Formats: sequence, structure tokens, C-alpha cells
Amino acid sequence: MRCRVCYTQTIPWLDLGAQPLANGFYTDPSTLRYYPLSVVRCPHCALSQLTEVVPPDLLYTDYVYRSGISQTFNQHCAELAAELSSLFSVPHDRALDIGANDGTLMDKMERYGFLAFGIDPSPQDSTAFGGLIHQGYFPKDTAHIRDGNFQVITSLNVLGHVDDVQAFTAEVARLLTNDGVWAVEVPWVRELLRGAEFDTIYHEHLSYWSLSALRLLGKAHGLEAIHISFQPIHGGTIRVFFQKNAQPVPEWSEASLLDPMTYDEFKIRMAKRVKRFWNSYRHMEGSWAGYGAAAKSTVFAEVAGLGPDHLLYVADSTPEKQGRFTPFGVPVVPPGDFAGIDNVLIFPWNFEAEIRAKLPPNVKVLVSR
Repeated sequence: MRCRVCYTQTIPWLDLGAQPLANGFYTDPSTLRYYPLSVVRCPHCALSQLTEVVPPDLLYTDYVYRSGISQTFNQHCAELAAELSSLFSVPHDRALDIGANDGTLMDKMERYGFLAFGIDPSPQDSTAFGGLIHQGYFPKDTAHIRDGNFQVITSLNVLGHVDDVQAFTAEVARLLTNDGVWAVEVPWVRELLRGAEFDTIYHEHLSYWSLSALRLLGKAHGLEAIHISFQPIHGGTIRVFFQKNAQPVPEWSEASLLDPMTYDEFKIRMAKRVKRFWNSYRHMEGSWAGYGAAAKSTVFAEVAGLGPDHLLYVADSTPEKQGRFTPFGVPVVPPGDFAGIDNVLIFPWNFEAEIRAKLPPNVKVLVSR
């Protein structure tokens, strides 16, 4: 299998077996489907990618993720909008958010004076912003938009979902003004490896990005990195601003990502993380519930062997998930007072502080990380 960025032959490094779709919440168990979940790495640019590409319509036709549920992410988007507004004269500069979801980032961009548009294959509310969230795939459904139409294009946690990253980036370059900025955020594979974040590996995430791979991709389409920053959200994210034919900022060292030992050490840390979880779980007596039916809950549960024998339910704020079952067979309910529950397992460790603040003081808490 070739790297989707630089076309180098890849090397296998992780096989998690057959897994259900991480956001495959169901009412009818016969609809549950399993697909291989294996990862390869590029020895040249350090991109990691899945070997199996599940058809997008299976992933996004009934998509139950809402980005605006999290206050942490809301604050993150507000800070990004403020940073972008400092680069432009605004008001009324045009901005396009790819993967707009429920319009969380669009809302923040509008508050800073941008005229915000969005595109998403399964927008949570396509009537938001006067219908300016277009339902469709990028770049397949943007050919009608004229060249150089946007001063800012944003794609937060989107590029990892994309199979043809070359076509995606070429379309970004076409739609961007000559002095415009493409703001990209991707979870950094370096942090995934360091933190044994195996539960962020699932079928929606086709690629796990190194900074080297991201810069190579931009450069192939005339886009240079003019700003790079590390963001702590989602377990460690890199934010890159790209601009056409600009003076690039210096490279960051990622030598560890080319060392095979890095990937062997990840698997050791992954096994230790699961063992540590079970040691804690078995020492905490009483009844259990989960909090946060995030995609990572599915992967963690599948790898750890967690199911309805271990949790009475998983509480989650997303209305579309409530009344369904997680892919690992546990019912999803609205958050309540956790009456009769002694212990709560937090699955979305990236929002731990926010979730802890919502829990009653009498329950004991375990975090899946």
C-alpha cells in the first residue's frame, strides 16, 4: 500500500482486528457491521493510514457527532476565530468551514465579522446561518464555486477523514484568494504514539498526521506553512496556517516518527494502559456507568473487552445517540443524577475536566486513559 501523500511504500505497524464503526449506534443489532482496523506507516513522511477505507456514505449518512456539545471545543473555536481575525481587515471577508457539522466554528467566525459558509456531508442543522451550511462532500460538491472565493478556509479535524487528500488540497488552493489562509488542524501522530491513544484510531480517521506529511501535501499544491502551533485539544493537535507562494517557517523535528522502535513502544504502552484500567476497575466496588459515548469509547471497549456486563449505561448529551445502544452493546441515556451508581467511567479523556464538573460528588471516577 502506498502513502496517500508521498506515494512511498508503507510498512504495517498495528492491527486491531475487526471493529464496528465507532459511531455505529444502533437500535437494531442486526445492523452492526465489522471492518478491519489496521494501520501502516510511511517511512519517508511519517504519515500513518488505515488499510481499509469504509465507504463514506456508511459513515456519514446517519452521523451522530455534534461538535458544539463540548464547551472546551467551543472555547477552542473562539480562540482560533480571534487569531484568524487578526490576520485580515474584516468585516465581510468570506470564510469557508469544511466539515462544518453544527456550525460551531462558523458561529465564532461570524462574531468576528467574517461572512461564514460551511460544507458537511451530514450537517447537524443545515438551516443554521440562513442555510449557509451546504450538504455535500468536499471537494466533490464544490465545483460550482468560483476560483479565489474565500479569504479563509478552515478544516478542523477533517483532513484525517479524507481518502483523496491530493484532490482535497488542490480544491482548497483553487478556492483560496492569493493572500488567503488555509487553517488546518489535525491530531498529531507523535502525541498519539506518546500517549498510547489507540482509541483515537477508528474507521472515520483514515490518516494520522505528521507535520512533515502535512507540509509536503501543502507544498505539492503551492501552499507553504506560514505558522505552526501546538494545541492541547484532542490529546495533542497541530495547527498550521498555509498560504500560497509564501515564505515557509522552519521545520519541526520529528525524527522519532521514522524510528521503528517508536511504534513497538506504542504497543507496549497500549497494553499497559489497558492493564492499568482493569486493575483500577476491579478495585472500585459497586455499580458502574459510563460518561461520553464518544467514538473513542467504542475502540477502547472493543480492545479492552468492555461491555454490558461491566456498565449499566453510558450517559451522553447528544440527543441523536440517546435511546440507542453503543456498538459495544450498552444503552445510551441522557445525563442525569447517576442515582444508584457508585462509579463512573469517563471515555472522552480529552474533555475530562469538563465532564468531572458535571458529575455528582458522591460518585467515584475512573478515566479510560
